[in-house]
Amino acid sequence: MKKVMVVDDEPDNVFLAKKCLEKEGYQVIEAYSGAECLKKLETERPDLVLLDVMMPGMDGWEVLRRMKADPATRSIPVAMLTVLHLSEEIIKKKDIAGLVDYIFKPFTREGLVGKVGHIIALSSEAQEKKEKLAAVNKEMAAEYEDVCNCMMLHENIKGAVEKILKEKREAGFIKDILGYQDFLQTESELVQRYEKRKEEIERLLVPKGKET
Repeated sequence: MKKVMVVDDEPDNVFLAKKCLEKEGYQVIEAYSGAECLKKLETERPDLVLLDVMMPGMDGWEVLRRMKADPATRSIPVAMLTVLHLSEEIIKKKDIAGLVDYIFKPFTREGLVGKVGHIIALSSEAQEKKEKLAAVNKEMAAEYEDVCNCMMLHENIKGAVEKILKEKREAGFIKDILGYQDFLQTESELVQRYEKRKEEIERLLVPKGKET
């Protein structure tokens, strides 16, 4: 059974996410603060952490920083739960290394379950290949994990920007479109760059003489 930790200082948000995910067969670990999240991670190893951005005391960004600084929790994928409208400025203001997605609140049951399933499936696949790569080249294995996480994040940001652009066009907000078009171009280029590097590293797993 896959485990998901839900971290949010608002109990209603935790309850809703837990209810949605448990119906799909996930085990849900609850945490209501950044400190409680880090404490539970001393003994729990979830397959994904859904982490609220804005929490009193220790916000989600600080929790993420501490998780990625600890070898024991560094490989756990993290998706931020946020009510903030996605923009290039917001992304640039934060160190998003280690993130795999943004999930916007309020979320629907279908949206949350779909995101969680997608993230866990891709992360599990990347972890399997990372373990195989470690037997060939440990440094490349570590880079592969980072590349996969970055590619997943920027693919998801790209999808979110495409959705925002569509909504703005439909609403007639023409003057906002150019900025988001540039933002989309940047994200598309990042996805291509990470995809190319991912493929380059994966070639190490192809037996010699069988490269195409």
